[in-house]
Amino acid sequence: LQIQMNSKILFPKNFPEVMGQKLSGEINVPLTIAVRRGKDLSVDGTLDLKEVGAMKADMGIESLSGSIPFSEHFVQDLRKIRFSELITQNAFERVNFERLRPLLQSTDQISIQKIHWQEKVYGPLIGFVSIRQNMLLLHEFNLDLGSAGSLYGEMFFDAYPKNLQFGLLSRVTGVDLAQVLPQKFLKKIPEGDKTISARTGFIFSINKAVLDGRIDITQIGSAQLITLINVLDPQFQDDKMN
Repeated sequence: LQIQMNSKILFPKNFPEVMGQKLSGEINVPLTIAVRRGKDLSVDGTLDLKEVGAMKADMGIESLSGSIPFSEHFVQDLRKIRFSELITQNAFERVNFERLRPLLQSTDQISIQKIHWQEKVYGPLIGFVSIRQNMLLLHEFNLDLGSAGSLYGEMFFDAYPKNLQFGLLSRVTGVDLAQVLPQKFLKKIPEGDKTISARTGFIFSINKAVLDGRIDITQIGSAQLITLINVLDPQFQDDKMN
């Protein structure tokens, strides 16, 4: 059995808020559903996004556009439906992107023009996104931070309920913390250069509430260090931060 469908969602300007979120834009979802031998189920398609936005209070995104392919395969076993296979990802593996590029050449990039956090605005963010089985993957993303800073790398989210994980492998280059952090984190900061550069690789296990990884800081000074302490303790309540 094979079914082909195409769904469209439109959020006009006067669309009411959903759980406090102001939504806008257009989403098209062409997909194919196939059932084989009564046990194997496949769902393949694409999320085509056009100028999608979501704003809530002082946080949100503007103008999310691009295509996100998805491919899900399930099997029925003892009246239960499960993934036919699970995908694992190592956030600490430094991937050679040239190996992945042929897989992505037929895929459109996604772009987010603006990301809002309190009074700060970041962007654009550009990258490749795909959804396969239990894994949401953000390949080769690049986010502009401030006038000269950037964050680029790879991210993944494992949605398998027994193994909920978020992973990041990235490089931070030339980020001025005074430009990218909201004003509440910039109190009592000494004068001086606030530029920071670093490499990161970590996995956050949501079920276990465990963060495991490594950060290699390649550029930092006293002003940047105090600013980062303010991010961890913005109310100045933990005297052990000294």
